[in-house]
Amino acid sequence: MRKIFMSALLLVILCAGYLFWSGTAQYTISPEGYPVPRNAVLKKTIPDSAGTIHVYTAPGIHQTDGLKNSYKRQIEKHGWTYAGDLSMGATYMFKKSDGTLLNVSIYEGEFSICQLQSKNNS
Repeated sequence: MRKIFMSALLLVILCAGYLFWSGTAQYTISPEGYPVPRNAVLKKTIPDSAGTIHVYTAPGIHQTDGLKNSYKRQIEKHGWTYAGDLSMGATYMFKKSDGTLLNVSIYEGEFSICQLQSKNNS
């Protein structure tokens, strides 16, 4: 009986470890403060009047697949709330309580992130 209990406990610990790793270890925090996939590479930065656009290359990302749920959860863990009413197609918008918006756009093999300041804070 004890061997079964220990085997079950080990299985639970391994599953919990995998879920933790798959949810957190696959992402890193950009210098701007939002999560990006660990395998993403900054391709270019584009200054814009609304906010700086950061374009990343990421293998296996496709516009038709949309934003992965795991990535969406990571963004939400960092204080952003998904704004479905502002999102369209392969562009996903997230809000912070201060009115700041985060625009995540998915392309073929790359994605862009732009943090937009609230018009009330400008």
